[in-house]
Amino acid sequence: MKDKKSKKIYDNPLFRKENKGHAHSAEGASHTQEVLQEYTLWQFFWLKLQSLSQRAVFKLKHIVFDSWRETLKSTFFWKTIAFLLVAAWARSWSQKVQVHFQWPVVVSTGLVSSQDNPVQEMNFLPVFDQNQAAPKVNLKRQKAENYIRHYAKVAIAEHKKFGIPASIKMAQALVESRAGESTLARKNHNHFGIKCFSRKCKAGHCSNLTDDSHKDFFRIYHSAWESWRAHSQLLMSKKYKPLLKYGDDYKAWAKGLKKLGYATDKNYDKKLIQIIETYKLYRLDAQ
Repeated sequence: MKDKKSKKIYDNPLFRKENKGHAHSAEGASHTQEVLQEYTLWQFFWLKLQSLSQRAVFKLKHIVFDSWRETLKSTFFWKTIAFLLVAAWARSWSQKVQVHFQWPVVVSTGLVSSQDNPVQEMNFLPVFDQNQAAPKVNLKRQKAENYIRHYAKVAIAEHKKFGIPASIKMAQALVESRAGESTLARKNHNHFGIKCFSRKCKAGHCSNLTDDSHKDFFRIYHSAWESWRAHSQLLMSKKYKPLLKYGDDYKAWAKGLKKLGYATDKNYDKKLIQIIETYKLYRLDAQ
């Protein structure tokens, strides 16, 4: 047993370093015996532990470096990195485009025509006080027609994507934004009078304006398009989604919106229907 311990200690690199040049001579052998006698049991285990740890670190380095070399040589690794970078860039770019993109003006012949209807003003629209969300103005037919031409493509696109009649969306936008002339539409890009009910709003999320004879918080959007999309998402919520069963029946939609409390105006459904029929907005639903 003692000989085995002696051999293990003697083979230790630290021990060989200390006794280099003495191991293969008579003088070295006697010196070895003296050193062995000085070693205690805990010193033996300590040297053994050092030796094992050095070997483990050496092998671990080889394993790590070899695996990394193989990984870096792999084309699959670099393809994955490239794909992730492209995906991250595409996502950030699409978000910027979504926020700042404005739909072009779309001239849809036949959608509106002053000769089809002698009505020159939409006097049936609600009139607001100066301090309210919409300014005190009469909505001229020309402004309404320009608004319809400008956002016709948006209404059609939202109809195809969500199934909400384009005529209903356009009529609501005309009423709520007064053809883009309301304070909410001009300052907040909010074309549908969408309110904010969050108690943890951050800066730029909403603003405080007077509506329905009391102060309300209304959402702020970066663009009119974002407002149109938010309106579609609102009508797809649990409260309004049942209206999808009416398909393109704009009259049923108008009555349903009034019944579900989209607006406090008692004649809200009648106004929507009258706008749709005055400007023949139902033609948008067939696009």
